Amino acid sequence: MLAWIGIAVAAAGAGRVHYDIDYHVEFLPREGQAVVTIAIDPHDAHVARIRLSMDPGRYTEARGDGRIARADDRETWEPPDAGGALHYRCRIDHRRCGGGYDAKIGPHWAIVRGDDLVLASPLVAEPAGPPPPTHA
Repeated sequence: MLAWIGIAVAAAGAGRVHYDIDYHVEFLPREGQAVVTIAIDPHDAHVARIRLSMDPGRYTEARGDGRIARADDRETWEPPDAGGALHYRCRIDHRRCGGGYDAKIGPHWAIVRGDDLVLASPLVAEPAGPPPPTHA
């Protein structure tokens, strides 16, 4: 807990860092799944690590640029400093305890919560080093 506080204070004192994150979802109705892509484009910072809680019964085939490690239901992605993309599959149909569905996909439609596709996750970003010198 103290390490997280120290990181937050150091980041707050250094000012804001800037990077872009794009999310792309492709629905695959015949497979009952969606392919989710998270792409990172660094500016004055790079994303060092993203941790995603991914139930292995619903989220599969995580792959991408950089290092990816799974421990139980947690996927940790460490993208390269230059950015990159993480891809994974999400099973859409999700049956509730009472027998109904809270997510379902048909041949031309899908009803699903966006936060079940693009998972909320802690992210660690670090300021990029100084820019390389320019040669005149």
